Amino acid sequence: MVNQLSTAQHELTHVLGFSGGMYQYFQDANLQNRGLSNVYKTTSVGSGIISPKVIATANYYFNCAATDNVALENAGGSGTAGAHWDRVDLGDEAMTGVSISEPKYSMFTLALMEDSGWYQANYDLADTLLWGKGDGCAFLTQKCQSSEQFKEFCYSNSDTSCDEDGSILTYCREDSYSNGCKYYKDYSNGYV
Repeated sequence: MVNQLSTAQHELTHVLGFSGGMYQYFQDANLQNRGLSNVYKTTSVGSGIISPKVIATANYYFNCAATDNVALENAGGSGTAGAHWDRVDLGDEAMTGVSISEPKYSMFTLALMEDSGWYQANYDLADTLLWGKGDGCAFLTQKCQSSEQFKEFCYSNSDTSCDEDGSILTYCREDSYSNGCKYYKDYSNGYV
């Protein structure tokens, strides 16, 4: 039941505006069309969101003033790529393209929804996201290939751990959305 509710919330967020087909209709504070080129950009590795509140959120959250976009998923089919936050950058954010045991609707999704021009977000209600928080620009540009080993990633398939609140047993693996990085994934029966 919890998984079905989570899926329904995720899909409803797409309907409300987090969708590649909707970015072109985003409006500014004066109800003028922002234009797709002021919301979305193609990068050398995929695509990203460049709207003002999303960029301000990323600069603050990652402690990286050089953030020029927040990456969207570049893997998966047309229903996943470009319409979800990149799993490697935003971890357990609810609007990534992978199933998450404890998804979080963070300030990133609220900022995107507010940048649509159709909503006013209450950031006090955002779920706490810890993935990459304060890790700086290297987390975004070098990810798991950095000489610095970020806590969000694991480096050996034999590694096991618990999730951030200690409630789920996890194991180290990469998947089709991990861009070559390995991170801890929940065991399906891993509740401690």
